[in-house]
Amino acid sequence: MNKKTLGIGFIGGGFITRFHIQSLIGVRNCDVLGVMSRTRSSAEEAAALARTIGVGNAKVFDTVTDMVSDSGIDAIWICAPNFTRIEIMEEIVEQYGRVTIYKEATHPSPMYHVDGEVEPNPYGNLAVLLEDDNLEEVMYNGGAQCVKIAHREHGLCRTNVWVDDTQGIEIARNIAAFTSVPLGDGPGMVPIFDGRLPDGSRVNGTIPPVSPDGPTLTIRKF
Repeated sequence: MNKKTLGIGFIGGGFITRFHIQSLIGVRNCDVLGVMSRTRSSAEEAAALARTIGVGNAKVFDTVTDMVSDSGIDAIWICAPNFTRIEIMEEIVEQYGRVTIYKEATHPSPMYHVDGEVEPNPYGNLAVLLEDDNLEEVMYNGGAQCVKIAHREHGLCRTNVWVDDTQGIEIARNIAAFTSVPLGDGPGMVPIFDGRLPDGSRVNGTIPPVSPDGPTLTIRKF
């Protein structure tokens, strides 16, 4: 389900955090929900400021991990001293894993960003998406657009995952093999299939000429 407001958490409780909190007066659709600082008194002051000026019911978190784990926090502003930021980012990445989900002011759909390379496998670049239990559906509609997903908490998201048509056809044939369908456009073959993956996920796909804009795959996870 898409949230109507963006929950913001601040790391650092000093002047910069308080400055940003005050700048949110009058900004719609966002709430300051948390502050974490190694100096707890600073975090308490910043959280109290957010509550006092009405920009969110902020609470104090003891650790970065606690804040990142809170389902109400959608975005984290790192306002801690520069020399601490790499360590903080490493802790955040360790908590999230290789996936980061964020929103951009220029686009209504969240971005589901995957870091790192994908090892060779039958599912190609789609493999990392199929491994995420937070996803309900993976949608590939040819190489001209990014793969899209339906996330259990964030709704419809874009991804930074791209699959060109050649790889898409190869992935579709590999998946079709699980359903015993001879996918192709030659004699005795079919350009469309429907079935289930070994884990029970429902899948359907097409290749040209049925889908003239390129191969398609829709995988509904369970």
